[in-house]
Amino acid sequence: MATKKGEGRASTGGRSLMSRAVALLSRREHARTARFGPVRLRHELLRQGVDKDRIHAALSAHQGNELATAQALWQKRFKLPATDPRERARQARFLAARGFSHEVIRRVLDSA
Repeated sequence: MATKKGEGRASTGGRSLMSRAVALLSRREHARTARFGPVRLRHELLRQGVDKDRIHAALSAHQGNELATAQALWQKRFKLPATDPRERARQARFLAARGFSHEVIRRVLDSA
């Protein structure tokens, strides 16, 4: 029985789970890290069955870029700082839904 792409097998076509994780990170790395924070990326990889240690090793290289990524994403989406608490909360929810930490969200919104 054929399985759909991404459905759970530990090894597909001779590729180990680690190979899939590395391929997933390298393929999507540039596109996804530009749109999502490490919390969301970690969750997606865990959901796909990638080992926690491998995820930590792969995402630790991007840890310093989290603030810059969040600022770029915020700038692209909102351009102007929030004028009231309701708008600030909306901007914070936007960044939180994309997997950025509360500290990074606070720093982005405070610097705007």
